[in-house]
Amino acid sequence: MALSMRAKGTVYCRTPGSKEFSSAGYLKATRWLRDEAWYDIHPYSLAVWPHRCADIVRHGNWWFQRSNYTCIALELQVEGETVYESDGRREVLHPGELYVTLPGNDVCFENGPSKFGRQHQLVISGGMVKLLVESLGMTGCRKVVFGRPGELEELRGRFARIAELLAARRREEAAENSQLGYAIILGLAEKYSFSVGTDLPPVLTRAVWAMESDRGCHQSVSRLAADLGTSRATLTRMFRNFLGISPQAYWNKLRMESAVQLVRAGQLSFKEIAEQLGFRNSLYFSTVFHRYTGLTPTAFRARGLEETAGEMSSSPRH
Repeated sequence: MALSMRAKGTVYCRTPGSKEFSSAGYLKATRWLRDEAWYDIHPYSLAVWPHRCADIVRHGNWWFQRSNYTCIALELQVEGETVYESDGRREVLHPGELYVTLPGNDVCFENGPSKFGRQHQLVISGGMVKLLVESLGMTGCRKVVFGRPGELEELRGRFARIAELLAARRREEAAENSQLGYAIILGLAEKYSFSVGTDLPPVLTRAVWAMESDRGCHQSVSRLAADLGTSRATLTRMFRNFLGISPQAYWNKLRMESAVQLVRAGQLSFKEIAEQLGFRNSLYFSTVFHRYTGLTPTAFRARGLEETAGEMSSSPRH
């Protein structure tokens, strides 16, 4: 997708394939009333991890552009307006409306006519977010308008609670932070599927959530179906109809994506990773990993270290 051309500003590299650009005066136009962040809390960062929650005010003329974004950014307009452009569409975000930037998106946003805007921003990262978004059929989700009573208040409450958790940084509360991230994404997925006329079965979203929570595949698909109050055949049919994949294949993909993240992180030995993800031994794990990535775990970890060393560290708080 080609975004509108912008005058040269500042370039920030998130990863080798992801960049962000801003107008020369962006930082001067931006004030953070609150900015809470908590990064890479293993193992929650491998799944869904809300890592930044901010209250941002912007004045004057400015623009900011994301290219091949790596996370999920949720921006809730509180005051004023912000203009977004993505997929050839320009949309004005008004108070009480939410804009969603998903992994892989190219999005540009800028000041509105009043040249003033205030937003609550939540950034969700993790090795599983892209797969989760694709599985839930959210790839087209952008602007979200809340109409049902209590919807907006519930979202604001979750944002506020996540901000508290990020500020406190208590490891015993890390699981709650991850679960709140899941709840927000699943709620948006259900709302989006309703808006585009796709009746995503609630049992399917619960199954996806359960699989995300058990990436080691420690129980069978039949047992999962029973826990969800349905049959294996019905669950399999829903997965194939809506996600185009079998439950077991989806679970295996989650497990391998987790393996990729754990190997890249370098915090655990290959034996520990194999045990955590339910492989019978490290040799079998290495064989499956090589089949999935084309590299042995050792070679993959070495390549990841080289890429990390080559990345630029400077980046705005956005």
